Amino acid sequence: MRKKPAVPAVEVTSAIAAELLGVHPRTVLRMIRRGDLVARQLTGGPTMPYLIDLFSVEALKKKRGQSAQD
Repeated sequence: MRKKPAVPAVEVTSAIAAELLGVHPRTVLRMIRRGDLVARQLTGGPTMPYLIDLFSVEALKKKRGQSAQD
């Protein structure tokens, strides 16, 4: 059985995700906590930043009715 090739993750910072979504970076953190965005926190403690999956940002934009170029 063949393995599917792994698709590399494309991640952005919360500031970039906020800009793409038109919200404040704190709102992005709330979206992560609610499960609206897929993200991972860098290791090193609770104050380390998150990297957000760009595909989840685009999916949320689509769900909210925003175009990809907004």
